[in-house]
Amino acid sequence: DPMHRRLDFARDLLRKQHTAAALTQLNGIEADIAADPTLEPRVSYRLAVLKSYIFLNSDQPAEALVWARKALDIDPSDSVALANASTAALLSGEVGTARALAERAVKAHPHDRDSWVAFSNVADAEGTSLQGVPDDVANSPLYRVALAHQAARSQNWRRVLQLTQELLVDNHRVADVLYLRSNALANAGDAVAAEFSGEPWADVERYSTELIETIGDDAHPLTVLALVMRSLAKRHRGDPAGSAADLSRARRLDSSEPNTIGHLAQVRMHEDDWEGALHILRHPTVDETPKLLTLRARVLIQRGDQAAAKKDMFSALRRAADAQHSNDIPLEV
Repeated sequence: DPMHRRLDFARDLLRKQHTAAALTQLNGIEADIAADPTLEPRVSYRLAVLKSYIFLNSDQPAEALVWARKALDIDPSDSVALANASTAALLSGEVGTARALAERAVKAHPHDRDSWVAFSNVADAEGTSLQGVPDDVANSPLYRVALAHQAARSQNWRRVLQLTQELLVDNHRVADVLYLRSNALANAGDAVAAEFSGEPWADVERYSTELIETIGDDAHPLTVLALVMRSLAKRHRGDPAGSAADLSRARRLDSSEPNTIGHLAQVRMHEDDWEGALHILRHPTVDETPKLLTLRARVLIQRGDQAAAKKDMFSALRRAADAQHSNDIPLEV
């Protein structure tokens, strides 16, 4: 069927994180569906599910919830649509709705991994423990990767390293695992990182390189993050030229990525180039990112601009509270 082949193509684009191209494809399919109401309902269902995925990946949870509910209108007990709707509701701040949808999902599909991942995310947001996860789900790589993402969001780096170590022992070397492990080693601090690696920065460089090669796509969002982490590792290992090359490539790919901006500024700070660091931290992305606002406040303090630093610190506190960040931002402020 030509319509399903087009949907397959859009799905494959989305798997490669080519979100804009996938959305263009789906918008064309949506127009064709509107022009031909005799098309089978499965076409409209697949369109709705894929659009909900796209809006989840684009940080538009309210729109994702609209499309997930459209999918549920066609198939009220579908596990994918229920999981997407639960995740979208959670990201929209509707925790009660998210829980109800996740409960529906695991009740209808008691051994479905996506349903339990959605339920686990709700429990994590509530600060409660999730009971009754079937062994086949709990032991699956998908579920354990989801737990590692949860631990990373709360900056529980030891837990991230434990989970990713187990996944690597099982030879589950997918992009998410490589990213989570290198990011945890880079952020855990010397004492925790040393529990899991004899040479943490060498491993950060190794995992980041493998991640870049595994993805093999400069348009993939993890490529920029891997380049930033590898740049940081090279700087720690005494390779400033290699560090600068990776950072320059990351900046060419996405100059607005917060980690790229932060690392560029820290390199300037390390060189006592406070004016250069401040220039980098004037990027509009900084005004939306608590960690970068705090970094800019440090630069402003160094330059003697106490009033501007104080403004950035209060802004960082407000945004950190709104986004339910860990205590790291308030403590640093």
